[in-house]
Order: sequence, then C-alpha cells, then structure tokens
Amino acid sequence: MDPGVECKARGSGALLFHYNYPYCDVAMEINEEYRRRGLGAYLVQELKRIAYEMGGIPSSALRSEQRRFEKTLQKSWVGSVCTYSGWEIVIA
Repeated sequence: MDPGVECKARGSGALLFHYNYPYCDVAMEINEEYRRRGLGAYLVQELKRIAYEMGGIPSSALRSEQRRFEKTLQKSWVGSVCTYSGWEIVIA
C-alpha cells in the first residue's frame, strides 16, 4: 500500500449468532460521510450471503425510528416482516 494514500473504513458489519441458532442478527453501520451511496445495501447483501454460507438464517430487528436502516433493508432484503411489541422483525 502506498504510504501517501489515506485508508479509511467506510463502515462495518457483523453477524451475531448469540441466541436461537440458526437465526443470526445482521448488524451494520456506514460512516456518515459515505452514506446514501448504496454501501449499506451492498454490505447487508454480503452479510446475508456469508450468513447462508455459514448455515445461518439472517434476520434483523428494528424500531420504528430506524427509518434509514429500514430503507436499506428494503433495497437488499427479500423476506418476511412481522411486528412484535413495537419492533419490526425481518427474516430472509
């Protein structure tokens, strides 16, 4: 890598298999300055692919105030949505 080139993370993501295997939570965050470029939808799509490769069933839960993440899921997710106690649960 060229020492004169600045390397900066655009965002991060995770798969959380902490309960109820094979379901896993998909979590991600894109740094503010890189949002609205499709990176979040791409990251979620890749996390889903990795989850399936690991034998998992990706899912995500979001509160009603998380509208930006909801739009990201709509772009990159095909699955069912249900509401539970103020949360929307999305399962691929």
